[in-house]
Amino acid sequence: MATPQTQGTLNRLRGAISFTDHPELNITPGFLGKDMITITPQGDATHIIPTATGVVTSPEPYQVMEFSAHVLRTNGLGDRFKKRIEELSTLGDATIRSDSSSFSDYNITNVSVKSVDAIKMNGEDAGWMIHFSGAYQINGSLYNL
Repeated sequence: MATPQTQGTLNRLRGAISFTDHPELNITPGFLGKDMITITPQGDATHIIPTATGVVTSPEPYQVMEFSAHVLRTNGLGDRFKKRIEELSTLGDATIRSDSSSFSDYNITNVSVKSVDAIKMNGEDAGWMIHFSGAYQINGSLYNL
C-alpha cells in the first residue's frame, strides 16, 4: 500500500514579480486581479534531431519565457506600467515568485513588455492583463563542458 503524501498548500498572497532595475514596477498580490500571474515557457528545452536509427539530442541553453500579470488599474501600478510602456518597454531582469513555497523562483533576463490586452472601461473590470517576455536560462550544465 502506498504511503499517503502531504499535498501541500497554495498561497495566492505569495506570488509576485520583482524587477531588478525598476522596483517601482514590482507586482505583489495587492496590485493583482484574480487571474494574478501566468507563466508560459516557449519552445523546446531540448531540440530533437531525427536520424536513421534514433535521435540526436541538442539541449537548448535558454527558453523564451512569456509571463502575464493581471495588474489592477485602480491603485496606481497600472498607470506606472502605462507610463513605462509609453517611455520604453524594456525592463531588465525579473524574478517571478510562485504561489507555492516549495516551488523555486524563476529568474528571467532581458524582460520587456510584449503586449497588453484590451482595457475594459465598463465599471466592472479593474484589471489589465500585461504580457511580458524574456530569456529563461536552462540546461546550465552545458556551460561546464
